[in-house]
Amino acid sequence: MRHFFFFKFCSLLVLLFNSHTNAIAQSRSFSIETGMTHSFYRPTDKKVSLQNSVMYDVGGSFGLKGKLPLTITVGLFCVANGINFRSEEDIISGSTNTYRFQHLQLPINIGYKKRLGYGSLWVQSGLNIGYNFRAVKESWIRNKPVNEDSLTIEKAKIFGVDGNKVSRFDVGICASVGYEMPFGVFAKIQYYYGLNKMELSSIGLIRRQFLNLNIGYTFKIK
Repeated sequence: MRHFFFFKFCSLLVLLFNSHTNAIAQSRSFSIETGMTHSFYRPTDKKVSLQNSVMYDVGGSFGLKGKLPLTITVGLFCVANGINFRSEEDIISGSTNTYRFQHLQLPINIGYKKRLGYGSLWVQSGLNIGYNFRAVKESWIRNKPVNEDSLTIEKAKIFGVDGNKVSRFDVGICASVGYEMPFGVFAKIQYYYGLNKMELSSIGLIRRQFLNLNIGYTFKIK
């Protein structure tokens, strides 16, 4: 089903290019941006105390726009996020566990852009194809007796290890809204909803979701 929607979306992009070649080719741009990423992971095990972390994302995108208000953008971003969790045993012992993820995201969006006030407002939505290149579990273990030097930190990769089912590839859908000033500076908010689920041995089944708050700059290309 996911592949069906993916091919349908790609077919739509091809049709748009073929139908509006002259219109779309009127304007090209390249933008760079960075900001904060807030993760929303939901565990199935209610006995686990989970805290989503705020980390970062950075990347750029290439966009096409013509006489029509339609826009097409393709980007490449590096996104980092994580989860801090504590089981009942961890809460008693004072220990903390963290899953940290770093992944590349390739968003392919179709949007609508219109002049509003001094700048331009746009909305976009589309597919987001991701590749996880780093997934690590960090355990902050509180030893006994408790003193200032009683903290032990353990790190381990989790791809297919100890019951963790974390795929290298991830597919999701995203939607964003942004506002661009005449001199190229813009701000945007984007929501990502992952279609793949991950199974982590300490937490259970979860789905990746995150919210980006970014600022950036757009370069016009003739």
